Amino acid sequence: RGATELYRTVGKKSHLRKTTEKKLPTKQTIAKLQQSDIWKMENEFYEFALEQFQFIRAHAVREKDGDLYILAQNFFYEKIYPKS
Repeated sequence: RGATELYRTVGKKSHLRKTTEKKLPTKQTIAKLQQSDIWKMENEFYEFALEQFQFIRAHAVREKDGDLYILAQNFFYEKIYPKS
């Protein structure tokens, strides 16, 4: 309860937090993060999702002269009946 009101009041101030000096992580930090199991699982999921997206895009959209054209979609629905 009250999340909407909190978003409307406090959420508007969130843009006021600005980092004046952004520092990129070091190569050692990146290497350490990439060794963690959580990062490996997240990266594996990201690669899977990217592969699925690229497959669907390749079969659903064509690009010509910088414009995207949606191809006709063909779906095949099969009725599945319970085993008796």
